[in-house]
Amino acid sequence: PGRRRAGSDVGVGGGIRIPIFVKPANDFNPPSNTAYPLILVGPGTGVAPFMSFLQHRRKQKSALAATKSAVCTGTWRHGFDVDDLEDDAATSIVSHFGDVHLFFGCRRHDHDFLYEQELKDLQAEGVLTRLHVAFSREREHKVYVQDHLRAHGRVVADLILRQGAFVYVCGDGQKMARDVHNVLAEVLHRHGNMRPGDADAYLAELAARQRYLKDIWLA
Repeated sequence: PGRRRAGSDVGVGGGIRIPIFVKPANDFNPPSNTAYPLILVGPGTGVAPFMSFLQHRRKQKSALAATKSAVCTGTWRHGFDVDDLEDDAATSIVSHFGDVHLFFGCRRHDHDFLYEQELKDLQAEGVLTRLHVAFSREREHKVYVQDHLRAHGRVVADLILRQGAFVYVCGDGQKMARDVHNVLAEVLHRHGNMRPGDADAYLAELAARQRYLKDIWLA
């Protein structure tokens, strides 16, 4: 107590003043085309930006549902029913929402499962297709988000290679992001019939096309 710490300064009244720097991530946004699936990897506080992704998707679905329920009724020229035509168009748009898989991790279910109820509600509403949660301290063998990616590797590879999924990773950049990258390359190799080097090259290509995005930080 009372000792100055590196990287800090003494503020008014003798308190500690800690500098905070904002680093914008302007490209870390969901695609405008809702047909593309999303793979969201955000353990710990890395889940925070994905809550906005999911809330935005909820708004989009609600808007389409409201449009569908507010269609006109009556008869168009030549006897076509207006409500039937517009119902078909609205249904085709709603069907173009791609799946959303969120891979979240924390230590214990009863300790730091952030946004637990909100995530369960989003899944119940169909906004979130699948919630994968890894609890790293509830078993003798630690389980992390990359373990769930590997366990669901066939689905992950299909989403990326055949359905054009966008992949987002947010959180620790010192170890987690590297491990997640390695597992993504592994599942593309194993389930996508790619050679290891080709899988890495494919991920690099996705990153260059802004379909594999990271918002990470170092401790």
